[in-house]
Amino acid sequence: MDFVDLFVGAEPEEEKPEESPVSHERPAWLGPPAGELGVAVPLQLVLARTDRSALAISHAMAFSSGITFELAAHVGGLTRQKTHLLFHEQHPGPVDDEDLPDGFLRFGVELPDGRRVSNLGGRRRLFAGATDPSPPVLIQHGGGGGQSGEDSVSWQVGFWLWPLPEPGRLSLYVEWPVAGIELSRADLETEQLLTAAGKATRLWSEPGTGAWTLSAGQSVMMQRIASREEPTAESAAVPVAELDALEAALANALRAVRRSRRSR
Repeated sequence: MDFVDLFVGAEPEEEKPEESPVSHERPAWLGPPAGELGVAVPLQLVLARTDRSALAISHAMAFSSGITFELAAHVGGLTRQKTHLLFHEQHPGPVDDEDLPDGFLRFGVELPDGRRVSNLGGRRRLFAGATDPSPPVLIQHGGGGGQSGEDSVSWQVGFWLWPLPEPGRLSLYVEWPVAGIELSRADLETEQLLTAAGKATRLWSEPGTGAWTLSAGQSVMMQRIASREEPTAESAAVPVAELDALEAALANALRAVRRSRRSR
């Protein structure tokens, strides 16, 4: 069993939207609550390590509605070309693509009740439904900048888990082919996370802090992404926040062209 076998099919499929919303309250699954001060939980949990790579969770931030995990990643022994491509390979598109890049860092969580969620589906699943996605949700959130050398790459990346897990054992899974890291697992008890979440402090609560708005162009683009339609010229201008989804769509098209050429 590999990472994809473990997580594909574990996440519920969402209904396609009849209409894409333009303005609504910021959903709880999208990230930590606005105006809330989370509580840091030091973990120093090594997920996997080889002679040229390492993946570890430095700490978690516990909030009233979920948890963020800060992942430290490092890989060496790369070619110069692979070093330059690695950050771009973190946006691979749909999980059913047979050309999932070796450089894509797979991260997944198994909750105490057995439910699993990972970063394989990207944002497509989250925005594909007419209503909020079914829990659990795991989404890249925050993290620090990365750096690369002649043959190595290091960076910090954050993941938001919603909602809070129930009491019991939380299993974290990683797989990173380019780094020589096969499917690996590390466990931790949720007690310390839940205790910390109960101490999260509300710093402010102002009208409108939870609202988020999509322009008409953004709404059209998000609907096309969810339905895998080709973007049109009038919907091509989007802000930085949606560039990751656009990059994934372009990467899918390029891989389709390469497959077509190989089949000739």
